[in-house]
Amino acid sequence: MKKIIKLLGLFVVAVALWGVWRMMSNDVPSHAKPAKNEPFVAEPVVYDVSSWAISPKSRETKTLMAHLGVATADDAMDFYGNPATCYRYTAHHEAPLYVVMGQDVMEVVWYHASPKDDVAFKEQSQNHAQKVHALATAIYGTDGKTLMQAVLLEKPAPKLTGLIEAGCQAYQCRLIINTKKLGITTTKA
Repeated sequence: MKKIIKLLGLFVVAVALWGVWRMMSNDVPSHAKPAKNEPFVAEPVVYDVSSWAISPKSRETKTLMAHLGVATADDAMDFYGNPATCYRYTAHHEAPLYVVMGQDVMEVVWYHASPKDDVAFKEQSQNHAQKVHALATAIYGTDGKTLMQAVLLEKPAPKLTGLIEAGCQAYQCRLIINTKKLGITTTKA
């Protein structure tokens, strides 16, 4: 009886490993697999930044971060490794959108969809980009629109006052802004 249980256990482990191998051997993400007998067509996300509205300018953190929605807050480290607060605007199972707010630094990070992602992930990516666009235009005005167009097209970001870094790579986009240089008040959001 013990041998049968042992063999049955080995069989279950073998089937599980085979299933993991099958999922890993396909280069299409599991959430983007087409239905049976349908070819998979990877289409890039199109960000229609030119049609997005420009937000009224603001220099107050609460007003700026209101463009992103309702957040949960946790302790974090800012871009320079100093104590900060991380405001997460999505659930842990969703494509991420969060802000790490340090004493003089605001780091905005969101998911940048792959052409192989499913429609839901692409829509989340687009929605996140539109919210960050609202925040960027509230800070920089029309220069914020230019900044977001460059970032989303993976082109070099324009040189703007207080902009430390901006870009997308490895399924993630980020804007890192020196709030002190821009006179942004860093009250708790």
